[in-house]
Formats: sequence, structure tokens, C-alpha cells
Amino acid sequence: MKKSILFVLLFLALGCVGRPLMIPFGEGTVKVSPPKSQVYYKNQGYSQLVEANKEMAMDHDKLAYDKLIDQENKQHCLDLSTFFVAHVLKEHPEYLTKYAQDFAKLSFYEKAIFLRGIRSAGMEHDLLNNISDKKLEKIVNDPALLTLEKSHPSQVKNCDELDYLWVSFFSTGNETYIRQILKVLNRDDELLLLAYEWINRGYIADLLSGLEGKEVPPDYADLNGIIQMKSKEKKDYLLQFLISQAAFWSLEANAKQDPTIHQLIQKIIKSKPALDYWKKINTALGNPGSAPIFH
Repeated sequence: MKKSILFVLLFLALGCVGRPLMIPFGEGTVKVSPPKSQVYYKNQGYSQLVEANKEMAMDHDKLAYDKLIDQENKQHCLDLSTFFVAHVLKEHPEYLTKYAQDFAKLSFYEKAIFLRGIRSAGMEHDLLNNISDKKLEKIVNDPALLTLEKSHPSQVKNCDELDYLWVSFFSTGNETYIRQILKVLNRDDELLLLAYEWINRGYIADLLSGLEGKEVPPDYADLNGIIQMKSKEKKDYLLQFLISQAAFWSLEANAKQDPTIHQLIQKIIKSKPALDYWKKINTALGNPGSAPIFH
């Protein structure tokens, strides 16, 4: 498989909500204000839910007219917004009645996310039975809509499910979801090292590009060779690699973006040293210890 295809697969796999808002490693990292949905877990409340949903709805308005993003990925982003609202409503059912009172004032996508969130949470409300807008009804009553109960499988089988774990954390602050992501990353040491090396080479290429004043593409030839060889032995090897890479990148970049997530990861690793992925990487490279080597 050509490296360009691998790049495309990785980009599509990372999704929306779990995607950090800064370059994960290296100098010159650019920070921007995080979406309200990604910091909701720090300051939870009804008004924060309303503001987060309004911001997500505005993003979906823009996505609807973006021809560079295919329908499957637009749908994935809508699913993530849905899960966010569903989690909050599940934990705070009193918000449902309060939000319903202002329903008529909401924008199209605010209504869509809110109503889908009610369905996804397995809750009931008269609003679900009285949707006059046909387009809205079609989006809300999507037969493929996942419930919260079915969105958290015991084994992560694709990168979408990794995103579900991230949005579940952002909407609740429950460290169980971070622990699950750590378990995904640590389930295969070979894939962990491949994921690290792939990302590290991208980082080195960025540094060289800055030094030389021109683009220096990463050299993934040998890594592609390993992945192709392993894929012949195991059909889903590429998918498992992509999952490991997405887990590694998202953990590191979100931790760098948000000190609270970094502290939480360290807390979990301290309680369960087998999840210390940096110790495994450094040991493999002959550098004992667990400190990240490209932070």
C-alpha cells in the first residue's frame, strides 16, 4: 500500500472531537482556544451544555457546505456531537425539560443534536413525536443512530470507537474512558513502537523542514514494508496499526493541550504501571525510564 493512502486513512480515522487543537510535538506549537465541548468536563452545567451545543451546531453548519469532507465523516462528526449531548442528558435528566422549553429558539443543528442526543441516551420526550420539519425528522430518526449503550464496546475495533471514548470523557470527566484508551495503546507492544516511530519521523521531518527552509518529507519506506509484510500474516494489521497510532497521537496531543489530561494519564499509569507506554518505548530504545523523549 502506498504511503499516501496510509496518510489518507490515518487522517480520516482521527475523526473530529478527539482531534487535539495543536501540533502534538516539537517547537513552534500553536495553541488555540479549545472547543467548549472539549473542556465541558472541567466546568459542567446547564449553561455550559447550551453553549457547547451552540458551538457544535455552528461547526455542523460549516461542514454541511464543505465539499472537501465526505458524507461519512460529516456523519461521524454529527454522531460525536450527539454522544456528547446524550452523555450530559443521561447524567442530568433535569436539563432535558429545561432545554425543551427553549427548543423553538434553537438553530437547525442545535435542534438536531439535542433531539438525537435524547434518542441516543434512551430517553423519551414529546418533542421526538412532533417534528414538523421533514429534513430534521430524517436526521433525528436515523435508523443507524447508535445508543450510548452500544457505543462503548469492550474491544475497540476501529478509530471511530476511539473517538467515542474521547467524547465520553470530555462530556463526563470519567477517567474510565482515558484508561480504556491507554489499554488500547498498550495491547500490542509492536504496534506501539511502530506508532511511535511513524509519528517521530513526522516530527523529525518538520524540524528539518524548518531548518532547511523547504519541505522535507518523512521517510516511511521501511515502516510501510513492515506493515505490508505483517498485513499478509494478519488481515487487519493495518487497521490495528491505525488504531494504535490514533490512540498514541491523541493521548500525547490532548495531554500537551490540556495539563489536566496529562495529570490524569500519569495518575492512571502510577496506579497501573503496565500502562506506562513511554517506559516501553524508552526501554526498546535503550533509554531506561518513562519520560517522553520528544516533548
